[in-house]
Amino acid sequence: MSVSPELLYTSHQTQWESYLSSDSSIETLLSAKCDQLLLSEEESNVVSGLEMLLSFCDSSLIRLLEVGSDEFVLRSNYVSNQLLLGRSLCRLVSAESSSWSAGFSLGYFDGMLFRSNGDVDVSHLSLAMKDRLLQASQRMVEVPSGEFMMGALKDDEDAYDAEKPRHKVRISRAFLLGKYAVTQVLYESIMGVNPSYFQGSTRPVECVSWCDAVLFCNKLSEKEGLESVYEIPEGLEAACKAQSKDNDDSVDDLSKRVKINLDANGYRLPTEAEWEYAARGNADYKYAGSNTLDEVGWYRDNSGRKTHPVGQKKANGFGLYDMSGNVWEWVWDRSRKYDGSSKTDPVGAVELSFRVDRGGSWDNYAFYARASFRYNSHPSYRYNYIGFRVLRVAE
Repeated sequence: MSVSPELLYTSHQTQWESYLSSDSSIETLLSAKCDQLLLSEEESNVVSGLEMLLSFCDSSLIRLLEVGSDEFVLRSNYVSNQLLLGRSLCRLVSAESSSWSAGFSLGYFDGMLFRSNGDVDVSHLSLAMKDRLLQASQRMVEVPSGEFMMGALKDDEDAYDAEKPRHKVRISRAFLLGKYAVTQVLYESIMGVNPSYFQGSTRPVECVSWCDAVLFCNKLSEKEGLESVYEIPEGLEAACKAQSKDNDDSVDDLSKRVKINLDANGYRLPTEAEWEYAARGNADYKYAGSNTLDEVGWYRDNSGRKTHPVGQKKANGFGLYDMSGNVWEWVWDRSRKYDGSSKTDPVGAVELSFRVDRGGSWDNYAFYARASFRYNSHPSYRYNYIGFRVLRVAE
C-alpha cells in the first residue's frame, strides 16, 4: 500500500521535532546561516545550504516543505528561489538512499520537478535529471469504466450546437491515461526531435500534428514491447518528416488510411468520448476539474501567452492535469454530429478527414476550455497550441 503525502510528511515532522528537542540551538543556526544559502541565486550556495540541512538528518527537509493538495510544495518563504531550490531538492529526494525517495517515486514532487525544469532545454539536461523527468512524464492514471452524460451541461448558455444534444455514453473498459500531456523531454526521447515553439523540457510538446501523435504512440509501444495500435500506411512517416508547412494535403490524404486496433495493448490517442469522460473526472464541472478555470488551466487571461510546465494547476477528480487549457489535445476521432442516442464506446465518423482536438489552450479564451467544447483540424496541422496525451487499455 502506498503512503500518502500527509502520512510521509507527518512521519518526517515527528522525527525532526524529536531531533530539535535534543539541541535547541540547531534552529537558530539554520535560520542564521542555512536560509541565506538556500535563497541565494548561486546554485553552489543552494547546494551547500541543502547539504547543511541534511548533515543533521533527512527529516530536516521538513523546514522547506508543506503538503499541497496531493504533493509536496515549497513553503512560502522559499518560493522566491523555487527554480534553483526545486531542482536541487528533487535531485536529493530522488536518490534511493533518501528517506523521501518513496514520495518522489509516487509523484509527490512532480509539480516541483516540472516547474523547476520548465525553462531548461532538453539538450541541457543531465542524464540523471532527464531520467527523473521521463519517469514523471510517463505516469498514467487508471480511469475506471462507467457512464456519463456527454455534451454541453444543461445550464451552459455558451454551448455551440456541435456540443448538443447531451446524451448518455458508456465507457465499457477501464483505461490508463497520461497523468500529464506528453512533455517535450518524453517526445524527444522517442522521436529524436523537439518541434515545440515554446522550448522547455517539461512544457507540453506542441507543433505536432495528429499524424505525428499516432506515429509517436506506435514508437512508444515498440520501445516498451507492446502491440502497436495503429496500422500506418506506407509513406506517412516520410511525408511527416518532409512536411514544411503548417498543414499538408498529401499528409492529410495518407492519414485517411491509418487503421486502429482497439484491442491492442499499446499506446494510442483517446477517443473523443474517452477524452471527455476522463476530463469530467466523475463530476459535472464546466472545465476539467472545476467551474473556475484559473484553478485548473492555463488560458489567454493567465498564461502570459505561452505554454507552462505540466502539472502546475489543480488535478481533476481522476487525478489528471491540464485537460482544460495549456495545449489542445488530439483525439482519435474524425468529427461527427451528436444524434442524441445513447452510445457505448463511440468512435466518431468514418467519412470525414478532419480530426478532433479538445481542451483549449494558452492562446484561447475560457469558452474554448470547457470540457464539452469540440474543435477539429487537418490531421497534418501543426501549431504551437496543439499537443496530446496517450492512453493504454488497462490490463
